[in-house]
Amino acid sequence: VGIPVDAALREWRTQANAVFALLVLFSTSLITLVVYVSRARNRLEGMVISLRQSAEALKQNNLRLAFAESEQRGLLTKLHTAVIVHGPDTQIIFSNARASVLLGLSEDQMRGKTAIDPAWCFVDTAGRRLTPQDYPVAQVISTLRPIVGMVLGVKTPDKEELTWLLVSAFPEIETGLGLKQVVVNFYDITRMREADERWRFALEGSGDGVWDLNLSTGDTLLSRQYQDILGFAPDEVPSNLKDWVQLYHPDDAARVKPLFLQYLQNPLGIYTAEVRVRCKDGSYKWMYTRGMVVSRGADNKPLRMVGTHTDISALKSAEAKIWNEANFDSLTQLPNRRLFYDRLDMQLKQAKRDNAMLALLFIDLDHFKEVNDTLGHHVGDTLLIEAAQRIKDAVRAGDTVARLGGDEFTVTLTEQQASSDIASVAQKIIDLLSAPFSLGGSESYVSASIGIATYPNDALTVNDLVKNADQAMYAAKTAGRKGFQFFTSTMQESAIRRMALAADLRRALALGQFAVHYQPIVEFDSGAILKAEALVRWHHPERGLVSPAEFIPLAEDIGAIHEIGDWVFQQAAEQVAQWQKRYGADFQISVNKSPLQFSGERRDHADWIAQLQDLGLAGKSIVIEITEGVLMNNNAKVASCLMQFQDAGIQVAIDDFGTGYSSLSYLKKFDIDYLKIDQSFVRNLAPDSADYALCEAIIVMAHKLGLKVIAEGVETTAQRDLLHKVGCDFGQGYLFSRPVPSQDFEKLLGQRGDFRDTTLTPSPTHSTPERKP
Repeated sequence: VGIPVDAALREWRTQANAVFALLVLFSTSLITLVVYVSRARNRLEGMVISLRQSAEALKQNNLRLAFAESEQRGLLTKLHTAVIVHGPDTQIIFSNARASVLLGLSEDQMRGKTAIDPAWCFVDTAGRRLTPQDYPVAQVISTLRPIVGMVLGVKTPDKEELTWLLVSAFPEIETGLGLKQVVVNFYDITRMREADERWRFALEGSGDGVWDLNLSTGDTLLSRQYQDILGFAPDEVPSNLKDWVQLYHPDDAARVKPLFLQYLQNPLGIYTAEVRVRCKDGSYKWMYTRGMVVSRGADNKPLRMVGTHTDISALKSAEAKIWNEANFDSLTQLPNRRLFYDRLDMQLKQAKRDNAMLALLFIDLDHFKEVNDTLGHHVGDTLLIEAAQRIKDAVRAGDTVARLGGDEFTVTLTEQQASSDIASVAQKIIDLLSAPFSLGGSESYVSASIGIATYPNDALTVNDLVKNADQAMYAAKTAGRKGFQFFTSTMQESAIRRMALAADLRRALALGQFAVHYQPIVEFDSGAILKAEALVRWHHPERGLVSPAEFIPLAEDIGAIHEIGDWVFQQAAEQVAQWQKRYGADFQISVNKSPLQFSGERRDHADWIAQLQDLGLAGKSIVIEITEGVLMNNNAKVASCLMQFQDAGIQVAIDDFGTGYSSLSYLKKFDIDYLKIDQSFVRNLAPDSADYALCEAIIVMAHKLGLKVIAEGVETTAQRDLLHKVGCDFGQGYLFSRPVPSQDFEKLLGQRGDFRDTTLTPSPTHSTPERKP
């Protein structure tokens, strides 16, 4: 129609191609859609299946959780420990049966209550009531931190007394949600606390300080009592073992450290030690420490120790005082005889190990008795103190100076090699002691006699060394005093002769070698002989008359004094029975009783009383003469003996009165009849002299106490007249007669006239002191 066929055909083809392309595109899209829809359906079906599976799993999990929670609550309900669960608002959402028992409310009553409810009263260990902010639940909610081991007391509605609880609280937190709940458990520790309080009371009541030591860390806890003992405040107490040990005295710390370590190696039983611990004020107190291991590790290694410290300062002080009194002379503070022998024994052993010489000086003061008798014992004591200091000044600090008793001292010189060195020390001591002593405003003079024995030359043992030095000292006195003598074999020979004399003495009584002499005692007022003193004499077949001053001490040393004393009493009793028949029943004989006769298990006094009864004699026929030293012993045997004498009517005289220590106090305690003034007071008796004043004082004092006085050693009429003038009752001495045998004494008794102006027998220049049994 006006368009060419070719052109139309091309246009148709073009349109046909476009349609075909659209059809292809549509088909492709349709196919793609179908595939996508198919896949989407498959995915959806998978998701549905997955959701169904998840829902089922969630259901099963919830069932398991519910079962676990139920099971957990059932377990909490059955627990012996009390459990309470609080919500974030502090209200109780769960509690078990034990909590109901402890807090006094049922589970239903507690549910919904707050942490601090008026039904309860919680207090701390100091007794202060808790506020809501102080309660563990409130603290955990505010801090989200657990609280473990808080001790609280609770007053419940059904109880009057407090129940003590150990409380712990733990927060449960959900991620992203915060605090879910607070779980609180309680444990009843009332009995434990009561036991602890009783234990604490027992410890603190005993005065002990308690310590607790962590052996792994060295951390130390000390009780309040321990702090009080040392004077520290709580914040001043050491908290570590190293600091604690710093309080120990350095000497004690060095001593106990190895003992402590040794105990830890095998910690069986109880560890004990005595240590000095420094107080806050710097002083030291003695502590007796006891401890034991209470905790060990898996390898049995000790981890913890607990123990006590007891203040034993007073005990230590008492022990030191007792030891000091037992080992040191109370007057001079020098070692006494006991300590001297101990030290000498150690020094001899050391000298033997070192192959060294040792010298012992035995010192006796010359004329000390005169000073003591003239100026009094208090002045004598002052002299002894000064003498001790002078001897110490003469030797080295390492040398031992000791006082054995009375006026006897010793010096032990160690590491001496030459006799000349020892002699120099001895002479230095003599020179110092010879210087005047200023006593009571006046000067007094003494000197010293020194005996020297050396190891190993003169002796090898303590006893032999002392014995030989003593013998050398007596040799120095015999040589004129104020000098020293070394021990020699001659002195040993003298000792051997003394041993032979002792052997003869043991046989003398059986061989009839003893005799009793009698010395008259004259009454000053009448001049009559009313009494006599029995004195023993020994007639040795070879040596002749042996002085009592020689054999009486020997008899005491060997124990023969008992038999001799018994024999003298028997002779005197039989003699007084005869003389009473001839010269009157008021006649008395005095018999001396040695201090040794009061010792041991002997009962001489009972035998003596029986003898008087057998002879039909009254007890007053005999006067027993004893020394002041017997009274000074102040033991039960002496008191019993004197009491039996008194009951039997036997009278007692104190011989040599004024020469002992502290005798006046015993005159009131014991029943004494006579005082015999020692002849040392009478020897230099003169008007206005110190001896005259002392004699007068003794006589006045005796008469005030109802005692009679006998003066010994009367040698001149002037002495007799002075004594009579001051009221002395009786006199005895060479002015009247020396001791004579019984037949000669009877001649004196036959002259029982007035002897106030005459002497009975010629008087020697001086009488010699008697050593009496």
